[in-house]
Amino acid sequence: VNVAEQLITDGTVDHPFLGVVGRTVDATLAEQEGLDVEEGAWVLEVTEDTGAADAGVQSDDIIVGLDDNTVRSMDDLILYVRRSAVGDEVVLTLWRDGEKIEVVMVVGQKPENLEIPDFSEEASPVVPMPDLDRDEE
Repeated sequence: VNVAEQLITDGTVDHPFLGVVGRTVDATLAEQEGLDVEEGAWVLEVTEDTGAADAGVQSDDIIVGLDDNTVRSMDDLILYVRRSAVGDEVVLTLWRDGEKIEVVMVVGQKPENLEIPDFSEEASPVVPMPDLDRDEE
């Protein structure tokens, strides 16, 4: 979707939106949390009145595909959603309760006043770097 073209034509820019808050799944997280897969986008929360909610996406689903694209991380998911247009119908491949399922959803428009939940306790810890400029005696 060409941003400049949208601005010229409509005066606004559409921001494709799935409607989930999530976290990247890797092998370590999968082992810690007992997840069924070692790659994907783990859904922590589904925003009400969005394409994901309407399609039946649930917290604890792990998104592993969007159309023909493999989703290995939240970054992948965001990239593939941004390549979509508002109103596009997409197929999400999910792992839910040990089963692989597919749901069809319509990509929505990102709300202007979207509040993102704080999942900072679930984020990776920040480890301070040593001061390498310090003179050792």
